[in-house]
Amino acid sequence: MDIPKSPFEVKVEGHAGDASKVTASGPGLEPEGVVVNRPTYFDIFTKDAGKGVPEVIVLDPAGQRNTVPVKLRQISPEVWRCEYVASGTGVHSINVFFAGQPIPKSPYGVRISPVSDARKVRASGRGIQPNGVRVRDVADFRVHTEGAGEGQLDIRVIGPGGSNEPVKLRKIDEHTTEAVYHPTKEGRHVVMVSYGGQEIPKSPFEVNVGPYKETEIVVYGPGLYGGVVDHPALFTVETNGNNGALGIALFFHILFS
Repeated sequence: MDIPKSPFEVKVEGHAGDASKVTASGPGLEPEGVVVNRPTYFDIFTKDAGKGVPEVIVLDPAGQRNTVPVKLRQISPEVWRCEYVASGTGVHSINVFFAGQPIPKSPYGVRISPVSDARKVRASGRGIQPNGVRVRDVADFRVHTEGAGEGQLDIRVIGPGGSNEPVKLRKIDEHTTEAVYHPTKEGRHVVMVSYGGQEIPKSPFEVNVGPYKETEIVVYGPGLYGGVVDHPALFTVETNGNNGALGIALFFHILFS
């Protein structure tokens, strides 16, 4: 005899979703650029992945999963948006799952940065002056970040035709970085300086690079590297037979607190 409620109907809905076909992208998954206590997001794309729903777990630098709550909502049939606000700094692990399985590239390492103020960053030096730099010169300048908080310094030099000129960075002290590039082409160069993802005042700088010129002029002396108020800053210029007027330009950089 049949037991009560027999026969039972069971609905079979097919295979579980395929996490390998799911992708995710957006500012909230970038390795750099996310700032503490500021909302960010990323999108999860589930096209052709089958049945399933995404899940996101954010682990803080200590491995805790309850410190960064996430908000997940569906914005179209095949796209989900995840929003979160990190309350602490450091590298966080963004874990994205679909149908219970991690998607490709998950987990994502995202460095949460402190709040920075690019408006307080200043740059000075020959390498960002409108004129005076020639092809193959050592075009250098310094970036001063005192009072601007912690942030990622990014410098790009775009030469004629959109070419990227290599830039070497050297840390002078906690708040000062020296940048050096060597122009290889004559013409307009654009120097872009950003801090914490934002351009600093007066950036981008336009530099008109002149043609290469052979010279035997040599300049040396302590006055080129530092000085004391109300004391002479001495240096020597040897022209070595080069004719013409000698001009010396002094650039002063003043930091206002």
